[in-house]
Amino acid sequence: MSFFGLSIFSWNADGVRSRIVEMRDFIDKHAPDIFLIQETHLRPEHSFRVPNYLFDRNDRTHPAPGRGETAILIKNCISHYHVPTPPLLTGVQATLIMLTPVDHEPILIGSTYIPPINEYFRNLGAALDTIFNLNNMTILVGDFNAKHTSWGCPFSDTRGNRLYRYIVNNSIDVFAPPTPTRFGTASASIIDYALIKNLNWPCTINSISELSSDHNPVKLHFPRTARFELPPPQLNTTWSIFTKTLANNENYYLPKASSTQENESQIRDSHRTCYRIQTD
Repeated sequence: MSFFGLSIFSWNADGVRSRIVEMRDFIDKHAPDIFLIQETHLRPEHSFRVPNYLFDRNDRTHPAPGRGETAILIKNCISHYHVPTPPLLTGVQATLIMLTPVDHEPILIGSTYIPPINEYFRNLGAALDTIFNLNNMTILVGDFNAKHTSWGCPFSDTRGNRLYRYIVNNSIDVFAPPTPTRFGTASASIIDYALIKNLNWPCTINSISELSSDHNPVKLHFPRTARFELPPPQLNTTWSIFTKTLANNENYYLPKASSTQENESQIRDSHRTCYRIQTD
C-alpha cells in the first residue's frame, strides 16, 4: 500500500444500525480507503459488517445512558494493525489503527469523539497526549465538539479555546472543511475535522452533503502528486562500452583550422550547434 492517494472519510452517524443501508450505498459510491465512525451506539452483541472492509470498534459495555463509541472500517487490502485504546482515556473516545505503508514509516489513525461535556475538556491535554505519544506521526479525525474561529467557526467556545491552546502548544495542524459539518437546532458549525501531527503533506478536506445524521461526513484526501513520486531509476554506466565509444573517431568531431578566421568561424558554428541541442 502506498500512503499517497489515500482517502479517509469520517462521519458522526448518531447510530449506525438504523443507517446501515445508506452507509453501504455511500461506501459503494465513494470507495473510501478508511471510514471512521463516531457515535456508533453499538453494543458488543450487535453484529456489523461491510463487504471488503475490516471492522475495528470500541463498544459500550455498560447500560448507563448516553451516546458515543467509535469504530473504523478499512479496506481489507490495506496493511495495518489494531492499536488498543489506552486505558483511562478520560473524556476522549477513540478507535486506533496503525497503517504500515511500504513507502513510509507507520502512521497512527484515530476515529475520535469527544462528548459535548465541559468537564471532559478540563483534562483534554492529558488525554490527547496519551494518544499522540503512541506514535511519531498521527492523524485524528472525528467529532471534537469544539468551536473556534481559527478553523472557520463564527465564534469560539470554551471547549474550542482549550483545544486551540493545546494544538498551538504542541505543534498540531488542524485541517477543517470550509463549510459546516454539523446541523441542528443551533446554527450550523464546523466541529468535525482532523488533528495531524508531524505530517507536512498536502491534503484536502471537505464536508459532503450526504447521509442522514445531523453531521455531514468529511473527506480527507492525500493526493498522489509528482512531488511524492519515486524518481526514475538511475542508469548504470558500462565502462567497457563507454571506452569503445570514446575510441571510435566517428563519435566526435575535432575542428581543424589553419588560420585565426577559420578558428573563430568553427567556434561560432560549435556554439550554434550546442544552442540547438539545448533548445530542441
